[in-house]
Amino acid sequence: AYETGDLEQAQQWLEQSAHDFAEAGNSAEAAFALTALGRVAMHQERYDVSRAAFENALERRKAIDNKRGIGDSLNGLGRLETAEGNLDKARTTLFESVQLQREVGDKKGLAMGAEAAAILATARGKPERTATYLGTADRLRKEIAIPRRPIDIDQLQDVEKKARAALGKEKFGIAYAAGAAMSAEEIVAYASNK
Repeated sequence: AYETGDLEQAQQWLEQSAHDFAEAGNSAEAAFALTALGRVAMHQERYDVSRAAFENALERRKAIDNKRGIGDSLNGLGRLETAEGNLDKARTTLFESVQLQREVGDKKGLAMGAEAAAILATARGKPERTATYLGTADRLRKEIAIPRRPIDIDQLQDVEKKARAALGKEKFGIAYAAGAAMSAEEIVAYASNK
């Protein structure tokens, strides 16, 4: 339901899953379900529910030292901060997420981080950075053969459209290609610059 965009059904399933996993003492799976629930609630603009789910997942993942999961939960919190207009907090949180994903070698996590950074760059009025991050994300997703999640496609197409309109075809293409050529270390260094 989550991947197909049926948010109401996903919400119900994820709430039940998080509860059941927590009751069974499976903190890792509870955190996974909570992070997904946070994303669903964010897309529903239920930001208080989203924040609670992300923070609960983050706490659980820190308790078991799951760095990949910590990065995933931070990515969700960073996107939430962007959605709520807390752009400085979003930048700090997303940078921490990208650093962790690079550290553990998680290309999917890096792609999601680049996508979140593209959304943030659009909110900050930085279309060149948006294009660069989109190039990075698309290259990483192509390498690992994992497409964008259906729940995110509309928002990512929207930020791409805005960046193309602001930059024009040539400048967008140059920035996009620069992002597509970045290594994991370069992605983190680029993300560290304002």
